[in-house]
Amino acid sequence: MSAPWWEHALAATPAIREIDNHYQIARIARDVGQIQDYHAAWFEQARADAGRNVLAVTDSLDSLRETASGLVATSAATAQQIEYVNEHLAGMEDTLSGGFAAVAGGLAALSVQMARLSAQMAEIADLLANPHRTETEELLKAAEQALQSGMRSQGKVRAAEFRDAMSLIREVLRDPIGQRNPAAWFHRGWLEWKDLDSMERAEGSFFHAARLARAQPRALALRHLAHVRYLRRDFPGAVTAIHEALEVTPGRPELLYDGARFLCASGDRAAGLDWLGRSLDMWPFLSVIMLTEPDFVQ
Repeated sequence: MSAPWWEHALAATPAIREIDNHYQIARIARDVGQIQDYHAAWFEQARADAGRNVLAVTDSLDSLRETASGLVATSAATAQQIEYVNEHLAGMEDTLSGGFAAVAGGLAALSVQMARLSAQMAEIADLLANPHRTETEELLKAAEQALQSGMRSQGKVRAAEFRDAMSLIREVLRDPIGQRNPAAWFHRGWLEWKDLDSMERAEGSFFHAARLARAQPRALALRHLAHVRYLRRDFPGAVTAIHEALEVTPGRPELLYDGARFLCASGDRAAGLDWLGRSLDMWPFLSVIMLTEPDFVQ
């Protein structure tokens, strides 16, 4: 049996969370079907991980319930939040035991959203409306080609392609017009995060991408900005960025889920449980994914 299409490309970047490979999968998949295949395998792996750790999961859920129950005295609203989340926890055995059809709609929606992503990020390069834009556009196009090639590769080829991509992006950003291109800043931030492991520099680049982008690309940049801030343990900054992303694309379940993590990490578990419940209501498959998330169960 042949290996999954994504296995080679993602060997160097194992996913801890969906966002870890979100952009890479969106850029290298040939079609929505390939993205759906990836998400199906990703979900099945999460479900298997949860099953193997069922005793720890049970203890963690008990801990989560105890923590939530301790908040009852805070307000009636908090009690309602706890009841809401506990309803999802109570039905979790069905999800773990194999009800994949019940969550397929959410996974399909995520796949379709990601399939649109690559085209949207390419379109914002058209913001370079200038008589001297041709050279800058060609540099950015070459950078994106090197980036995608690196995303599909491993080892020395991957490293060389990413070096070329970063070199070309820096040339784009030396140009006054290129400095206004959010795609260039986003790609620079992604490389600083994934290739150079420099969270501080990645945060700055994602900030500029979010500042300059509009609509869905802005929400994408803000989500990555929030995640990098989370990795730097700037939990309030991560929550702020997610709030801004939700202003652009209200009610997105992946943003609510990320925000729930950040709120719980910051110590605001009441708000985190509320956001978690809202995300589970829209995407039930997250009730399995949450079992692998330390921010919810510690």
